[in-house]
Amino acid sequence: MRKALFLGIALLPGTTLANEHQFDLECVGEQKVYRAPAMRTEPFAATYHIDLAKSEYCINTCEGISEFHAIDSLRITLIDVDVGRGTLSPVRDKRVLDRRTGELSIEYLNGITLERLIVAAQCRRMPFTPFPETQF
Repeated sequence: MRKALFLGIALLPGTTLANEHQFDLECVGEQKVYRAPAMRTEPFAATYHIDLAKSEYCINTCEGISEFHAIDSLRITLIDVDVGRGTLSPVRDKRVLDRRTGELSIEYLNGITLERLIVAAQCRRMPFTPFPETQF
């Protein structure tokens, strides 16, 4: 009876079951911003909402939901874009979560503005915040 009652409560509309495939990651660290000729270091903080079953994630307030670039037992590669290599305007954007250490690394380079961003952050697993509902 207790088990049936628990399942009934857990499956009420608007409730979510804790799930190993859905979680948030609170990531805190530092970012180094290089804009020729100067460099500055700033604090970095972001929350990633992860759904492994759907291969989707969003960041902070979830203004957009994205698909993972790649996922394996060691890494979740959120973004891996390398456009215009060998040209005067390359763009490099790589964002990787290490599943063993919890480290987030971001490397971004914009060849047009000559801006480079390097992020090193440590992430900790938190309860999942569901993605915003859509109308259609």
